[in-house]
Amino acid sequence: MRLNTVRPRLRSFLALGLAMIAMSAVGQNSSAAPEQQPLPKFRAASRLVVVDVITTDPKGKPITALKKEDFVLLEDGKPQQIKVFGFQSPQPPPDAATTSQPAATTSAVPKLPEHVFTNVPTYKSTGALNVILMDWLNTPNLNQTDARLRLIKVLDQMPAGRPVAIYLLGSRLRLIQDFTSDQDVLRQVVAGINSKNSPNLPNPVSDATASIIPSQIAQYIPAANLQKIIQFESRNQAAQINDRVQRTLQGMNELTQTLAAYPGRKNLIWISEAFPLQSALISDVNFENRDTASDFRVEVARVADRLMSSQIAVYPIDVRGLTAVSDLFQIGNDGHDEYGRPLRGDNLLHNEQKLSENLSNAHGTMDDLADQTGGHAYYNTSDFGKVILASMEDGSTYYTLGYYPDNKNWDGKFRKLQIKSTYHGAKLRYRLGYFASSPMAYQTESDRQRAIDLGKAIDLASPASTSLLFQAQVLPPSAQTQNKIRVSFAIDPHGVSFDLANDDLYHADLSCVVQVFSDKGDALHAESFTVTTGLKPPDYDHVMKTYVPCRLNFVLPPGDYPLRLAVRDEHTGAIGTANARVTVTADTATAAQPH
Repeated sequence: MRLNTVRPRLRSFLALGLAMIAMSAVGQNSSAAPEQQPLPKFRAASRLVVVDVITTDPKGKPITALKKEDFVLLEDGKPQQIKVFGFQSPQPPPDAATTSQPAATTSAVPKLPEHVFTNVPTYKSTGALNVILMDWLNTPNLNQTDARLRLIKVLDQMPAGRPVAIYLLGSRLRLIQDFTSDQDVLRQVVAGINSKNSPNLPNPVSDATASIIPSQIAQYIPAANLQKIIQFESRNQAAQINDRVQRTLQGMNELTQTLAAYPGRKNLIWISEAFPLQSALISDVNFENRDTASDFRVEVARVADRLMSSQIAVYPIDVRGLTAVSDLFQIGNDGHDEYGRPLRGDNLLHNEQKLSENLSNAHGTMDDLADQTGGHAYYNTSDFGKVILASMEDGSTYYTLGYYPDNKNWDGKFRKLQIKSTYHGAKLRYRLGYFASSPMAYQTESDRQRAIDLGKAIDLASPASTSLLFQAQVLPPSAQTQNKIRVSFAIDPHGVSFDLANDDLYHADLSCVVQVFSDKGDALHAESFTVTTGLKPPDYDHVMKTYVPCRLNFVLPPGDYPLRLAVRDEHTGAIGTANARVTVTADTATAAQPH
């Protein structure tokens, strides 16, 4: 895990990248590396831990006039020195008339030249960002329609200037609308989202219990045969839940990657019928103990930790609103369970217990993820619009505390955070803690897992990842490029892990990848190159002021090709991706062929 890092030079990197693109040539390596690298010599790395703190008075109103001295921050019970302090609010604090703190605004972003592509975020905001995740994977069709219609009404009530992005989770995560505060655009986008049956729900149409065997037929099935049917269906439902969990966690992971470079707090408003899993306390999981991976506890803990590290607070909202413990006696139920057995005696008690347990697990998971990330869960409420607006409002006013841990032993264990305030009666809400994983832990991952991670990242349909920022110039074949396609990367060095080894050189290993697709989205061809550096201190200082270069040259037949560009830090696993396009004409393709 890589803890939050401040990226103060984002805009300067953008300018440097544009300057780089104007250059006619870029070297592939900043410094040649020896064939055999010495083992890294780790020195006390500065790792900034960032914590957003929502502070309210006894009446629930935000407290806006606190200073750094008004907070005490402890890690595992030991005081830490606060090095970074800030306050964010959509309006100027009422008691700060002498200061000027504008509401959330956007700033102009330089227009990229032709053939230049980047994953640097284009939306700049001085306040919290809001991400609405419409979870159709875990929500039946009828509730999807209801949620969509109610969300449109909510957007009419949303305060002006609140930046919102819309994502849709189906079989995969998709970006529907990038950040904008234009309410008309948001309404049109949400209105255009179609409801779709989830293939992995027992009843994809509604949240009522689906009938598997009609009662008229069940009475003629021998008890032994019925039991076999029930066992088969139970295994099938378990497989469906397993698939839903994996797809949901994958979607959450992609969100952490695509939002990684956006500074400040991100409020993830998760509209769903609830996550189908009973989670465990995040502090009970140790990433270093691989034996605990027999269930989803480790996976859920990893996702929660990545959300926290990306300053993403989760606000789950159960679209069912007011929910009854049992739907066994709703209108339309003929007094039988889904297998056609009469609802009486032990069978009635068993079904009620199962429904109660499922509801409790779903809401418990919502509570856990909200508590772990500093958000808030909403369920058993019929005012859908109110809770969405409350989520935005709750996460819009907060303090940011940052510190460098005194404990430099990155052993993978959970470290509990505790924050106190000298303000009398103040109620504080913040993330529970973090896992002190080694910054080099990714190097222990198997080659298979690394390949899976990269394969998901270079999928053309996946949202762009900003964990590692870059710009790239994609030139079509010409005399200047020797009739080859030339892709020149300029990688932001502040997101790269440089290791100072025993040879007193700064080492980094980066992979640059170009995946070529057909217009139908079929993967056709892939090119990759590895940049291995061994930089002397003066060269390292120069790179940190500019960029890390990487270049690929390759040949394609005539055609118009969508591209997925990717860079990965092989030490930490941080990935950056962006979509691009290149056109190859018949004359340049012919000239590129060997004679």
